Amino acid sequence: MLVSALLPGAAMALDWQIEPAIGATTILTDNATQTKNGDGAFIVTVTPGIAVKSKGSRRVQASLDYGLSATERIGGGGTSDSDDLNHRLNATGKAEVAEDLLFIEGSANITQALTSLLGAPGDSSLDTGNRSTVGTYSLSPFLTKRFGTFGDGVLRFTQSGAIFEQNTGGDIASSALLANFTSGSRFNDLLWGLNYSLRDASTDGRQDTQFESYGATLGYALTRKFRLRGSFGYDNNDYPATAGTKTDGEYWTAGFDWSPSRRTSLEASFGKRYYGDNYALKFRHKMNRSVWHLQYDEGASDIEQQIRNTANLYAWQCTEGIFLHFSNVFPPEGRTECVLLAVLPPNSIALGTDQGISINKTLRGGMTWTERRITWSIDLFDTTRAYQELAGLPEDRTRGFQAGFNYKAAPHTSINALLGLTNNQVDGSLIAASNRDDDIYTLSVGVTHQFQPDLNGSLVFRHQQRESSDSAQEFSENSLSATVTMRF
Repeated sequence: MLVSALLPGAAMALDWQIEPAIGATTILTDNATQTKNGDGAFIVTVTPGIAVKSKGSRRVQASLDYGLSATERIGGGGTSDSDDLNHRLNATGKAEVAEDLLFIEGSANITQALTSLLGAPGDSSLDTGNRSTVGTYSLSPFLTKRFGTFGDGVLRFTQSGAIFEQNTGGDIASSALLANFTSGSRFNDLLWGLNYSLRDASTDGRQDTQFESYGATLGYALTRKFRLRGSFGYDNNDYPATAGTKTDGEYWTAGFDWSPSRRTSLEASFGKRYYGDNYALKFRHKMNRSVWHLQYDEGASDIEQQIRNTANLYAWQCTEGIFLHFSNVFPPEGRTECVLLAVLPPNSIALGTDQGISINKTLRGGMTWTERRITWSIDLFDTTRAYQELAGLPEDRTRGFQAGFNYKAAPHTSINALLGLTNNQVDGSLIAASNRDDDIYTLSVGVTHQFQPDLNGSLVFRHQQRESSDSAQEFSENSLSATVTMRF
């Protein structure tokens, strides 16, 4: 929708799939604030929404999923009779403006993010005070050009940013330029490329930052399925850092790509960058009944980039197999008879204390497996952030797992369970206190039922508990929630 709005002629020619919906949830909880001595509350949330997707065009693809949640809370001690309005948006679009030459992509997202790893982990329906609305946007025109069999070029400009509610973070606006040229089919097994990137970011209340990188890549295909590759270049960055901490320097990497089949791929590399050793890994494997994925990466980042890289993944069971997809409303394109099996949420990256640039190391993996009427899923995560502006480069870390279970008890009834553990560690210098080490346990059991083709309901019991090195921050919470959703 974002992109097609810029091309009114193309938008008028599109067919649109439109699905309005409304959902209502009631929650009875014994600890609405998720604090040591929190009180119970009765919570009602109503969420009207709409999902829109373009159809019938090769040159324009767009989708939008929007919901507005109105929450009323009764009870909860000091938070009695409180209410909220929260927006949720996931909109993406891509258009081919000039055939095989000029394209434009756009996206907009609104979500509620944790403001601190040390606060309550509850979602926005609870009144914990540890959630803030965050919006991100991106608009990116780009050119692609094939120069016969010699090579292919891409030139892309991106304007993006992040907007934070109630000054929970400094709003960020960034401009980025990306250019690369890669070898064509003339070079057979020899692969090469030249690349350049530049990103300028302006953050309210903080010094502007700049990330610049240029270099070259080389590769050689030993077989049709195995390729060696390497890269070298220079990172020329300008951002605040504590004395003695490097922000630029030469880099190199060496690695390989292995694709034994269309269902399996593995990419791995190691090397050096200005901040130290550098590693990367990406693994993907699909089977008829399962999907497996594992990814590790590291690099310098600000909070805008972190938020944009922590979206949910949705597992769909279709006639053709299991597929991971960005949307919980529309199944993967071209698949038939799809049913949503599970949500693989990202590890919750908190906004933190707005400490600027950090070096992030992130491991993410998981699988979804279906056998007849039973589906299992597991999601593993581990993220460490080292803050570059503070002496000693203090870190915070969040890691854990979530395991899900789904049993199709009847044609229209499923039993679900979720077990999760998250460990948060925060260096004391980040919070002017002692080091914090928290373990958060989550267990939920529920049942969902499809009353009619467009009417679904669920009943879920959840238990959450935090054990902490600071005993004053420990809590336990039990809740029972009932939800009804209708699509029109």
